[in-house]
Amino acid sequence: MPALIGARGAAALLLSGACVLAVAVPAAADLNDRPPQTKPSGPSDEIGSQVSFTYRSSAKSGKPMAPAGGNWSPPACWFEPKYNPKDFEKELASHNYGGGSAGTDIHNEYFEETDGKYHQGDKGSWYKLVKNPNTSYEEYGSRCRTLRLYEWVGPADPPPPGSPVITPEILAGLAYNHTKLPTPPVKLSPDPGRLKVNLPTKVAFEGGLDRVSVTASINHMGVNLAATTVATPKQLRLEAGTEFADPQTCTYDLVKSGGTYTVDSGDSGCLLTYRKSSGNGTYDLNASITWDVTWNPTAGPDGAPVHDDLPDGETENDIPVTVKEIQSVNR
Repeated sequence: MPALIGARGAAALLLSGACVLAVAVPAAADLNDRPPQTKPSGPSDEIGSQVSFTYRSSAKSGKPMAPAGGNWSPPACWFEPKYNPKDFEKELASHNYGGGSAGTDIHNEYFEETDGKYHQGDKGSWYKLVKNPNTSYEEYGSRCRTLRLYEWVGPADPPPPGSPVITPEILAGLAYNHTKLPTPPVKLSPDPGRLKVNLPTKVAFEGGLDRVSVTASINHMGVNLAATTVATPKQLRLEAGTEFADPQTCTYDLVKSGGTYTVDSGDSGCLLTYRKSSGNGTYDLNASITWDVTWNPTAGPDGAPVHDDLPDGETENDIPVTVKEIQSVNR
């Protein structure tokens, strides 16, 4: 089938771009007090999507995971099953496609392609284009504007080349896009308000970090697919926030202990040491966690992982630190 461009592409942008996805943020368990908690969200019917998300995390809260390096973007749009042939005919009629409106050409094309039958009696279903609401209109337009609103997909009728029909890979990208990770639970010694010039700063975690997983799945009209992303904390990086520190950065590999991942910098050979007081202000020490992200084409976090498709994730936190001169008294 030929790709739809021009006025029909604009219609696709107008109809699907006005949608908003509502995804539930999971309630989480107390950190490290119990196993990761799971909370599903229902299909996103308000944008015509049947994709559901299930979150597993033991963290109390989280922030959206940013791709390390920043060179990744989620699926901008995808096709998923929506109508049987009879309902598809009703869908066109409900938009007055064929009733003398601006949608007449769209109606006529599908009518002519199917000899007016809309594939009634055939095995398969009509797929509808869904816009990812986390994608800008500009990116959606550049990646999806030549796509049609609907495509027929059947055993003998594969979608046209380049059509982003829902797959585990697309679901993995959506799961990545909806992953929230805890901020680094960094504990400094001395306390952030009492750091001293020339005194090394040690770092540990208040508790530990556990992996976080999100499953995106669809089970609708004979299509039953799932993909689960798993984010595992692997590295902590500290940046002193000033040139008056030696060294200015330290990186620590995280160690799994007691079921969680933690850090203790005592024997690492790298400790941030401030060489100048922060005066009446503070330095912003930045703590960032790099997360190894894999995915698997199942509805659980323990499936055989695929490593190469998704970038590492990152979460960070700025910690204001006060650095004072060490006072001594000579007698």
